[in-house]
Amino acid sequence: MTTLNSHTFVVIWVARLSIGALLLIGGLGKLYYMTDFRKIVDAYKLIPKSWTSSFALALAISECVCGSLLFVPRLSGVAGFFAAGLFGLFIVAISANLLRGRTKLACGCFGKRMQLLSWFTVLRNFALSGVAVVATGRLSVVPFFLVLAYVVATLGRIAQRPKTFVADAAS
Repeated sequence: MTTLNSHTFVVIWVARLSIGALLLIGGLGKLYYMTDFRKIVDAYKLIPKSWTSSFALALAISECVCGSLLFVPRLSGVAGFFAAGLFGLFIVAISANLLRGRTKLACGCFGKRMQLLSWFTVLRNFALSGVAVVATGRLSVVPFFLVLAYVVATLGRIAQRPKTFVADAAS
């Protein structure tokens, strides 16, 4: 393994600490507001209603565990990839609802926070997944996430255009 220079080392640790704190705070918020978070998970309509409680609890615990492991040097590499996977899950769930035109849903990021879904939310999660990959210390895969974020941003703009064209045609 190559030795990291001090600047790279600092960048990796800032990524680990920021993503770790974000996931830990988000997971704790979901646990604290579990009743509200279950309603948000159910509103996404991506899993059977009977799985909602178990899934919401498992997701909140997963965020707490992953966030905590990012503070442990020997486990932070694996935790970084797990964090990127969590953000990937959020990207899929949010995108699926946006593509169905369901924009009046709360994101559920911190359990009760009422930010509505948007393509910006998807893009933000892509950026966070990129930072999570930086937290692994394997910086060679970061350009892949930048290209993927660009593709998602482009698809988001394309998905919004038909509405614009319909509004323009009605004028």
